[in-house]
Amino acid sequence: MTRIADIDRVILVVEILLAIGRNVVLVTSMFAGINIAFVAYNFATGNDAWGIVHLIMCLAALVFLAQIRQTRSRHRAKQAKVRQMPEKYHEAASA
Repeated sequence: MTRIADIDRVILVVEILLAIGRNVVLVTSMFAGINIAFVAYNFATGNDAWGIVHLIMCLAALVFLAQIRQTRSRHRAKQAKVRQMPEKYHEAASA
């Protein structure tokens, strides 16, 4: 009975990770947007130290978004290349 419960827990964790993975671009974009708002507020109120901290976090989120876009475009290009192969090579290319 405990092995079934363990398997159920693993399945639940995988489902949660897949849901996060599908929405990682949205979450990261929201994080960058909120940090931009904090940067503007902190510099407007004269709180330069926190403005710089939020600016660094915003830049890190934008770099992360660029890396996600680059990785996904490489993955899509690889999928398109596999689709163009003759039928007899599909099995070897998917490995």
